[in-house]
Amino acid sequence: MSREGAQGTSTITRLRLGHTTLNAHLHRLRLFTDLFCLWCRTTPEAMEHFLLKCPRFHSQHTALRSWLSALAITTLDLPTLLAASGVHTS
Repeated sequence: MSREGAQGTSTITRLRLGHTTLNAHLHRLRLFTDLFCLWCRTTPEAMEHFLLKCPRFHSQHTALRSWLSALAITTLDLPTLLAASGVHTS
C-alpha cells in the first residue's frame, strides 16, 4: 500500500471511530474550550456538520453529492458517507 493509501485508510478509520481534530471532539477531551464551528458559531463542529452541513464547504458538499450520485449512492448521511469511502469506481 502506498503512503497516500495508508494515510487515507488511517483518516477514514479515525473518522469512523470519531477521533478527529474537530472542535466538538477536542472539547469532549478537554483539549479545546470551544465546541462550536468557527465559521457558524452556533453549531458544534462535529463530523456530520463539518462533512455534510457547514455552509463554509458548500461547494465541496455539492461536488461530493455529485460524485456519490455517479456511484448510485443517493442517501447522504454520515454512516453512508463513511461506508462509501470503501467504494471503488472500477
